[in-house]
Amino acid sequence: MLFNHLTTTVLAAFTLLSAPVLGGAIPAEIPVELEGDFQVMAADIGIKFWNSNQCKKSYGGTRSYNRGSCINLDSAYIGVSIQNRQGVCRLVKYKWDNCNTEVGRITNLDDCYDVGEGVKSLGVTC
Repeated sequence: MLFNHLTTTVLAAFTLLSAPVLGGAIPAEIPVELEGDFQVMAADIGIKFWNSNQCKKSYGGTRSYNRGSCINLDSAYIGVSIQNRQGVCRLVKYKWDNCNTEVGRITNLDDCYDVGEGVKSLGVTC
């Protein structure tokens, strides 16, 4: 009887004292070299800009955008490609800055699309 009482008391104390330790959040730090990958994964779409419509030489790495974003294009950007996306997100090509007057859509991953002539901005839709 004494053994049962002692065992029950020890188990109850262990449960009460270990619950905050075992149930608490485990702190984790993301290495600096991986932070960009997590930002790309969190965005709705990741795109690359290119200096030609064959997408041979890019202007930097993948840039991340979220739905509703309007991207006014630099005149140096001739090509664009979707590198990754969440769900059915796509890019809409616009004739003017600030996403005015739709002229086409960019839907496929990794294909190269011409945005040199007649395209001044891109919009992200999902």
